[in-house]
Amino acid sequence: EPRAAPSVLELKDGTGAMVRCVRKGSGALECPVCLQLFNKPVMPVNAECKCTFCEACFHNLVKFGGRCTKCTRRLPTDPAQCQPNPEVARAVEAFQQEGGEDAEYAT
Repeated sequence: EPRAAPSVLELKDGTGAMVRCVRKGSGALECPVCLQLFNKPVMPVNAECKCTFCEACFHNLVKFGGRCTKCTRRLPTDPAQCQPNPEVARAVEAFQQEGGEDAEYAT
């Protein structure tokens, strides 16, 4: 099977951001909590969960739940225990720049 042409941004696994979105649907760049395109994507630090969330969604999950809505693993108890996910942020930006359906959500 021929490899699709790379997008503007290649992710660490060698997959282009747009290619991944086309293969998986735009859901590949959606927060598992709000189901919107990631806004300030973050990952938990020192936690079982390694999923990515919007910063505000992560804070709400920690405050009200303590478990990831995607993998159901435990989250940190402090909302400050997260770090930016620059790879996902770049993928979202590339998706928007290439005319992704959610480009109007650009922040």
